[in-house]
Amino acid sequence: MRFLLKILLLCLCYSQSLLAQIKMDSVDYTNFVQYLNQRLSDVIMVDGFNPPQASRVYCYPNIAIYEALRNADTANYRSLSGIIKHMNISARPINPDIDFNLAAAIAFQRVAQFFVYRANLLDDIDDIFIKISQSQQSDTILIQQSVKYGNLLAEKIIAWAKDDNFIQLKTFARYKPLGKTDSWEPTPPAYYDALEPNWKFMRPMLMDSSSQFKPDPPLKFDTLAGSEFYNEALEVYKTVSKKDSILNSTAFFWDDNPLRNWIDGHFSYVTKKLSPGGHWINICSIVTRKEKFNALKSAQVFALVSIGLFDGFISCWDEKYRSNLIRPETYINKYIDREWSPFLETPPFPEHTSGHSVISSSAAEILTTLVGENYQFTDSTEFVFGFGVRKFNSFREAANEAGWSRLYGGIHYRQAIIVGLEQGQAIGKNVIRKIKQN
Repeated sequence: MRFLLKILLLCLCYSQSLLAQIKMDSVDYTNFVQYLNQRLSDVIMVDGFNPPQASRVYCYPNIAIYEALRNADTANYRSLSGIIKHMNISARPINPDIDFNLAAAIAFQRVAQFFVYRANLLDDIDDIFIKISQSQQSDTILIQQSVKYGNLLAEKIIAWAKDDNFIQLKTFARYKPLGKTDSWEPTPPAYYDALEPNWKFMRPMLMDSSSQFKPDPPLKFDTLAGSEFYNEALEVYKTVSKKDSILNSTAFFWDDNPLRNWIDGHFSYVTKKLSPGGHWINICSIVTRKEKFNALKSAQVFALVSIGLFDGFISCWDEKYRSNLIRPETYINKYIDREWSPFLETPPFPEHTSGHSVISSSAAEILTTLVGENYQFTDSTEFVFGFGVRKFNSFREAANEAGWSRLYGGIHYRQAIIVGLEQGQAIGKNVIRKIKQN
C-alpha cells in the first residue's frame, strides 16, 4: 500500500514537475519551443490521451511552430508543405517585418488548443509571449501583425488536420474480439475494450500508406510445450518470475502507461503519466536544451520526431489488428500458469508488433541524423516518479532498451520487439529520406 500511495502522490505532482524544467518567469525565445512542448505534455497527460491519439496531438502543433519559424531562414529550412504530399499550406506572411518567434508561439497555442480537451490550460500562452516581444521592441503594429500571422497559420494547419480521418474513426462499428484461440482478448485488471482498432485508417504524414512498412508476421501460434511460440511465452514467464530488480527498474522507466490501473484489495485508482511518444518528446527537450539549439533547429527536431511518432503508431496499429495476436498474459494464464501476472499492466490491444519498440526506434533514427551518431545523453524523464535517470551512449541504445523493457515487464514476446525495432527504424529512415529528397 505504501508503494502505491507513493506512486499516486508522485503522479499528482507530475504536471508541476514538468513545468519546473523551464519556469514561466525564465521563458524566453531561446527555450520557448521546449517550454511549449512541456506545457502541451502536461495537458495531454491530464486529458488522458491514449498513445496513438497523443502522437497526433504532438504532431500538428509542432509542424505549426516549425512552419512559422522557418520563414526566418527559408534558404536552409524548407516548408513541410509539399514534402507531406497532402499538406498544402499557403500561409506565407505578406509583411516580412514579423516577429516569427511570437507568430510561432501563437500558432502552436491555437493548434494545440484545437486538439486538447482542457484548452483553457493553455490560455495564458499568448499573453506570455506578447509580453516577451514587448520587452524586446516597442512596435505595436509589428506585434499585432505577428499575432495575426500566427493565427492565420494555425487556421490553415487546423483545416488540414480536420481531413486526417480522425473524426471518421468514431463512426466505425464497435470492435469485437475475434474469439479465436490465437487472437487477442481483453486482459486484467480492467479488461478494457480494444484501443483504437481503426487507427490504420488515419492519414499518414510521410508514409505512402499504413502498410508501407508491413513487418514480418509473428511466429506460428502453438500451445505445444517446446514449440517455438510456447518457448517465447515461457521466456516472458521466466523473465518476470525472476523478479530481477535491474530488469524491473528498466521496465518501470519505460512503462509510459498514460492510464495505469492500480488495485490493492478494495482500493483502486488510475494514475496518469506521459505516453511512449511523450517520453521521446521529452528526450527532444533534454537534448535540444543540452545542445543549446536555436529555436528553429529545435523546432525542426520536434517536428520531425513527432512525424515519426505519428507514422509509427499508424504503421504499428495496422499490423496489430492484422495479426491480432494473443498477449503473453492471456497465453501464460491458459497454458503455463493461471496465477501468473506481468510486472507491467498489459495494454488493451493486440501483441504484434511492440508499439514502444516501433516508435522508439523511429524517433531514435531521426534524432541520430539530426543530433548525432553515438550521442551521449542522460534521460531524466522518469525522475519525478522516483525511477531515477538513465544514461545512454546513443539514441539507438535508448530505443533498444525501451523495446526490451516490454519483455522485462511481461507484456511482449521477443519477436514483437525485434520486428518492431526494425519496423520503427524503417519509418524513421523514411522521414529523413523524404526530407532530404525535397
